[in-house]
Amino acid sequence: PYNDRSHLLDRLGLADWRWGYPAMYWKGPFLRFLQTAPMQGVDAIVRLVNYATERLIESGLGREPTDEERKNNGYEFEFNGKSVCWVGSANVYAWHRYLGMDGDTVECALMALEKWFYEEIENKRSITQWVQYIFDHGTSAAFAGVLVSVGLRYQALFAMELQPLLGNFYVYQTQMSLATNEGAETWTISFAGQPQEAIKIAADWNRMPHRHYLLRDIATTLMLQH
Repeated sequence: PYNDRSHLLDRLGLADWRWGYPAMYWKGPFLRFLQTAPMQGVDAIVRLVNYATERLIESGLGREPTDEERKNNGYEFEFNGKSVCWVGSANVYAWHRYLGMDGDTVECALMALEKWFYEEIENKRSITQWVQYIFDHGTSAAFAGVLVSVGLRYQALFAMELQPLLGNFYVYQTQMSLATNEGAETWTISFAGQPQEAIKIAADWNRMPHRHYLLRDIATTLMLQH
């Protein structure tokens, strides 16, 4: 299998992107798209990530999964009285932090979405509309990873727009594993030999304190105080 270079591009249904590696939020059109045309930008990223996730699941099963298989192999949430299932493993959940080098298109898109959410919040613009759109149209566990990361940085959101994310036990396990491994700083490997300016921006992005927080600690504090 190590000699099969078509593995990830084919499994995710992506084309080769020569300059996508190492992935960062400024690469590609995604961040600018979100800044200039938010509705279309969010929709494009949602459809891209959904598509890649579906291709990954189908490549493993050899067919489209049933509704029962999706439920048993995904993250289920209750949003506005409606059950939502985002399919994918813990690895898919972590796509905004790491995806193999053939998956740069998806990783950059998710990083841009995370960065854009931070910009919107810092500029005191509501993200409610965009969170609702993702819950309504997203089908990938990767969106749970992005939104939990946003909530860990702006924790009051877990008492508002992001509250549904607190209702799935497996999210806590997955997020704890991801946070625990942040200390290894594996991202530095891909930035070896990159320009110093790029390394500094990547370091600022990857070393944000909230990446080490544990959702289980945040959730219990909110439960007791809110």
